[in-house]
Order: sequence, then C-alpha cells, then structure tokens
Amino acid sequence: MTRPPDDMRPDVGPDAGPDPPDQLELAECGEVSMQTVRYAEDLAALYTVERAQRAELQAVNQRLRAVIDSMADGMLTVDAAGMAVSVNTAACAMLDRPPPDVQGRPLHELLGEAGAAAVLPGVSGDSAPGAGPASGQFPDMDGARVVELELPSPEGMPRRMVRVATSPLSDGGRVLVLHDISMQRRVQHLKQDFLAIISHEMRTPLNGILGLGDVLLDEARRRGDSDAEELLGHLLQAARRMHAMVREVVRFAEVQGGRVESSDAPVDVYRVLAGVLEELSAFSAAHGVVLGPVPAGAAPVTVRGNAGLLREMFLHVVHNAIRFNRQGGMVTLRCRPPRGAAGAGSDAGLADAAEGAADDACCMACEVVVEVADTGIGIGAQERERVFESFYQAQGYMTRNREGLGIGLTLARAIARLHGGEVTLASEVGRGTTVAVRLPACVGAPGAGARELVAG
Repeated sequence: MTRPPDDMRPDVGPDAGPDPPDQLELAECGEVSMQTVRYAEDLAALYTVERAQRAELQAVNQRLRAVIDSMADGMLTVDAAGMAVSVNTAACAMLDRPPPDVQGRPLHELLGEAGAAAVLPGVSGDSAPGAGPASGQFPDMDGARVVELELPSPEGMPRRMVRVATSPLSDGGRVLVLHDISMQRRVQHLKQDFLAIISHEMRTPLNGILGLGDVLLDEARRRGDSDAEELLGHLLQAARRMHAMVREVVRFAEVQGGRVESSDAPVDVYRVLAGVLEELSAFSAAHGVVLGPVPAGAAPVTVRGNAGLLREMFLHVVHNAIRFNRQGGMVTLRCRPPRGAAGAGSDAGLADAAEGAADDACCMACEVVVEVADTGIGIGAQERERVFESFYQAQGYMTRNREGLGIGLTLARAIARLHGGEVTLASEVGRGTTVAVRLPACVGAPGAGARELVAG
C-alpha cells in the first residue's frame, strides 16, 4: 500500500511535530538498550572477579609478608642502583635500624663501604638514585654469591658478623639474605682459645714427664733392670704420643685462629715430600703399609710459602693415608708439576718454561697438584666433606677404632688455604681414598713431568 503524500495527510501542517518513530526504529533502539545492559552486566561481572582477585592477592601478599617477617634470617631487596627497597624484621634487627631508616637507603650506608663492595660489586658508595647503568650494573648477575662480612656498629657495641647470600632479580636488583653468624664465630674463637690455653698448660708437665722418664730409663739400662726398662719404655711411648697430640692441637688452634702466617720463601715440594716419607717410614712399617719413596733425580717443583707448615700439611695427609689403610696396603703419591714446566709434553709448556727461565722471579698463575692415594677402607659419599670438620672421624666418635683426634685433614686444608691452595678428597668405600693437595706454583726452573712416587 502506497503512503499518501504529506500534503494529503490530515495532521500535516505548519505546527505539526516530528514524525513518530516507526516499528523498525523502535526495534533498533531496543537492541541497543539490550546490548548496553549486557555490557554493563559483563563489566559488573569483570569488576567482581577483579575485586575478588585483588582481595586474594592482598591476602597472599599478607601471608607472604608474615612468613618473611617471621624468618630468623634477614631479607633485604635492593634495586639496580644499590638502594634498599624492602626489608624484613630480622634484617632491621641485624642492622639496628627501623624499617623507615632502611628503605630507600643506599647499601653502603647499611653494610659499610667494604660490605657493599663485597656483596654487590659495581655499586660504589657514590652511586646515587637514578644513576646510569654504568654505576648500577652487577658484573656477577649470572648467579648467586655468598660473602661473610662485619656489619657497622656503634662505638662500644659488639660487632655483628653475617653471612650474606645474594641472588639476582630480573629488573637488575638483588635479594640479600643475611644469616647472623656472630655467636658461631664467638664460640669458635672461645673453643680455639680454650684449646690453645689447655694445650700450652699440658705441655709443661708433659715435658717434665718425658725428661724424668729418659733419666729413669737410662738408669734402668745402667743397672740392667730389664723389667723397669720395659715399663719405662711404655711410659715414654704413651707420653710422646700425648705430647704429639698436644702439639697438634696447639698448631690447630694457631692456624684456625689466624695466629700463623704463610711466608713467601720458595719451597721444593719433592724435598718436603721426601722428608715426610722418611719421617713416617717406621709408622707405615708398624701398620704393615707399603709407603712409596720419592724418585731419585726429580727436578725441583717449587711453591712459595712456609716450609714448616707445608711439611705439617703433607705429614697429616700421608699419616691419614697410612692410619686408615689396610694391612698390606699401599700409599701412592703422584705429583703433577705446573703447566709450562719442562717435560710437560707440549710446545706451549716448553715456551712458557723458557720464558720463566729467562726471568728468575717469574711466578706463573698455575698450580702444583700432589695426590696421596691409599688402598684403605674408603669413605662414604655422605661423609666425604665431613671428614674436614674438626675432631671428626668417618666411623663416628663412639665407634672409632683408630687413634687420632680427627683434625689432621682439617688442619691440612687450613694450611693449604693459608697458602692460596685447596685440599679435596675422592673416595669409595672399600676401594680407598685419594686426597689432592693443590698449591699455587712458582715456576722459575724447568720441572719434571708427572711422576708417581711408589714403592719399587
């Protein structure tokens, strides 16, 4: 049906209003209204979910914060410029500062210049917030690092020692975990002082016993009294054994307490080993263990240090290899000279040796490795590192069946580290143990190739 023209419609006139909406327009308006309502409902639902998630995140954050604040260890986070961002209660107690005095402070104010440099290399005391990347970059961001340092403390207050473990964050900052080791250090120092005092006090009566025993033994021999001679021999043997243990404890206390220093004198490793093997030859024979001699004509292999301390170190290692060996077993020594020594088997090594011979004082960045291998009882995997603990033997304190205090390897490692070296151990139960001593070498003369010091 055709719609009539406007001028034929009865309601058309100059004062007539706008045309009323038709059905299509009403339908379109209704659809828009429904969409708006749906959008509003969706927004309300999203807002409800977001509000619930935010509340859940806040609850998780509160729980996490409660866990961090309840930690016995301190936790501190810093940004890439070395500024403290957050801190827990334990860290505030260690630093002796309230949280507002920690957050936003540069690390060198909290740990001291030396502490900040040790924990975060590359962040100096003059780094400022907003400093460029050059002042806030960490050279070791690939992994964690652990350092021990002394925290700054007011005058007259006891110093606090902490072990700080740091781990990198993705934004260039770091997480610092502070473990208070002050009491551990104090106990260690007290133990060392106690051992030193007791050992020194015991040496005086022992020296008297040994002196009088020698006099009585000579008198018994002069009179031909074999029974008295035998008894005095046992007495002197026990006294000498006790004197040796006291001397060992004194040295242990001195080395652990930092009361001895390594010298810088050249030491011939082969000569030291020869003296050690000669000194322990009777001991090895008494235990039924074959002890290898030093090969004749070996060229010198030199390290720098204290010859007396190095002798004690090798003495403890070889003594342990004999003591924990089996009847009829063998102790084998291997010495690998430093790279660059003549006879090392490479053109580069010969060239390095020639260069070292041209300069008598040339000390190369390489090492001498001495391995002491035995065919004894061996050590289980769970105890291989514990044998370096003070007064520990692998069999346990109550089941020991071998003499000794259990500080030989502890003292050997301490002496090696004093000389910039290390002592490590490889072992298998029932198949023996190999102790490797590594020392920085001084190559001033051609050395020998790897040699095995075994019995002929």
